Amino acid sequence: MDNEIQISNIQQIEMEIILLKNQTAQNIIEIGKRLNEAKELLPHGEWGKWLEEKVEFSQRNANNFMRVAKEFSNSQTYSNLTQSKIFALLDVPQEEREEFIETNSVEDMTTRELRQAIKEKRELEKQVEKLTNQKTKVIEKIIEKEIIPDDYERLKREAINKQYAIEKLEMEKGLLEKKVDLNQREANEYNQLKNQIKTLSQEKSNLSRQINAATELSGLVVEVRHYFNKNFAPVKYSRAITEASKDETVRKNLEEILDIFQDWINEMTQYITDDEIEVIEVEVID
Repeated sequence: MDNEIQISNIQQIEMEIILLKNQTAQNIIEIGKRLNEAKELLPHGEWGKWLEEKVEFSQRNANNFMRVAKEFSNSQTYSNLTQSKIFALLDVPQEEREEFIETNSVEDMTTRELRQAIKEKRELEKQVEKLTNQKTKVIEKIIEKEIIPDDYERLKREAINKQYAIEKLEMEKGLLEKKVDLNQREANEYNQLKNQIKTLSQEKSNLSRQINAATELSGLVVEVRHYFNKNFAPVKYSRAITEASKDETVRKNLEEILDIFQDWINEMTQYITDDEIEVIEVEVID
């Protein structure tokens, strides 16, 4: 079924091309469109045979029609031109084509005159390009003569050496930056260790002071206990106190001694708390 549809389409195209031959520029564009379409539909290898047998076109002529269909989008510009003129205009670059038609009386020219004008245009462009290139070379030579010094090669070598030195320094700079980064990390670790050692040293110092203080207090407890047992044991003075208890002077002396001890006890009590130091209660022997 698909083959029958394709055959029908190609036959329709053949009839349309034959009818459009030797007519207006729009028809030329339409022929080109249909040739492009036919080339897509035909099997590989059948294109040349089909052109020759069915629509009586050479491949070169067909290529011209197909180019016109692709490049001559504005048919109004070419509406009064013959097929030969339209094909001649294919030698003008597409982006310059409409301007060329406007600046030249293409409609009033013969096809030979048009081809000659296009040829002259191309030759003129070549001459302009040649002169431009020559001018550029002359300018380059003048610049080279005026600017390039006699010791150019030496300066060039020095510049290369300096560039090499710069690249070497850049590489060394990168390595140093990496070392600095590494040293910075090591310095940070060193400072952390240093701070830890300082903290531990402070804690050790505090602990030493606490140990010394506890040792001193322990010694003081022993000394106080020994002193009281030796010199102030109530049993040692019990007889004298009993005999002189009614003596006012003795009572005052004893009260003064008690006040001294009480003041000392009160002062020491201010330095301690129940949470820090365990207060040792000493039983006084009557």
